Amino acid sequence: MLVNFHFRIIPSLFWLWCISFFSSSFPLSSHAHSQQAHPQQAQYGLPPLEKGKGVEKFANFKKLIPPDLYFTLSHHRKIPVRLWRAEGKEKAVILAFHGFNDSRDAWEIPAALFTQNGITLYAPDLEGFGGTAERGHWPTTKTLVNDALQEAWLVHSFHPNVPLYLMGESMGAAVLMVLEGNPTPLKKLPPVAGTIYLAPAIRQIGTAANIALDIATALAPDWTLEPSDMPKGIKASNNQLALIRTYYNPLTLHSTPLSSVAGLVELMDLAYEAAPKVPVPALIIYGGKDQLIPQDSMGPLAKTLPSSIRFDFIPNGHHLLLRDKEYATTTTDILTWIFTTSTFLPSGGDIAAAAWIASAPWESDPFPLAPAALLDP
Repeated sequence: MLVNFHFRIIPSLFWLWCISFFSSSFPLSSHAHSQQAHPQQAQYGLPPLEKGKGVEKFANFKKLIPPDLYFTLSHHRKIPVRLWRAEGKEKAVILAFHGFNDSRDAWEIPAALFTQNGITLYAPDLEGFGGTAERGHWPTTKTLVNDALQEAWLVHSFHPNVPLYLMGESMGAAVLMVLEGNPTPLKKLPPVAGTIYLAPAIRQIGTAANIALDIATALAPDWTLEPSDMPKGIKASNNQLALIRTYYNPLTLHSTPLSSVAGLVELMDLAYEAAPKVPVPALIIYGGKDQLIPQDSMGPLAKTLPSSIRFDFIPNGHHLLLRDKEYATTTTDILTWIFTTSTFLPSGGDIAAAAWIASAPWESDPFPLAPAALLDP
């Protein structure tokens, strides 16, 4: 019985350990520090590399990009926002929410593709992250959801006659699932043309892991997980420059209190339950190489989703789909879905999703993130 308990709880806790660090402690190899300027860097939308050696080249990656504006929310809170305006005629507006320990800068790589296609992109910091006043403190799921609601109304008021889309990455996607999958009279959204969920942070870690986490949080809520504790081999993207940019970005959080991990777990549980109930049009995008949201979590959920929810599977995609080297593939799928919703996605993600769900590879690997040593006989 005790062996069975440990066998079930360790993979869940290991996975939580990973996701609490994914945006703050990417390993920077000596190869990354010594590489020449990437030939595609300009299209990545990243700050230019400096001349020099080693970390000197990334001096611009460390600079704080000031917000373009602030959203004023309840209790007179000022939320920093980056804004990328559409080029030419404005065809749509996207309000985008970043992931855990990340910031408003999460969208700087794909932003140009959106603006070139007539889409304006608003990217606020989520409360407790980026440049918000409560940076480093978990704001509660209720606050995150209510903030998203208020921000949606603000953006709608700025562009009342333009289709409004919501988009979230990882934790940001989970926030939107809770907001849209559990509608109440107090959470009435403005007219939303559709929602894009990128690698949504959904997971039910199980009773045993929840109990262990609750006990640890009660005993030491301020105990902090540091980047040096990060398990090795976890890869959030195949774009090393994007990882370096996020690592050096002064808005990125590099330490995670246990209370924030507990808050994230609560949010993910609620998002998992809400996912099948989100309104359409909705597009869920998931990468086959995502090591942060494992297939044994996303797969069973994908099987239960109604057919009206589009599922886009990117076989070589990592967790940070819009920061991968192939970010243009995923962005083009999003643009196609926005402008011609019923059209097959150009990446072939519709067909890939059907094949992936039918083959159910997660059923043969119940603990995909468990260290190999745990599974040795």
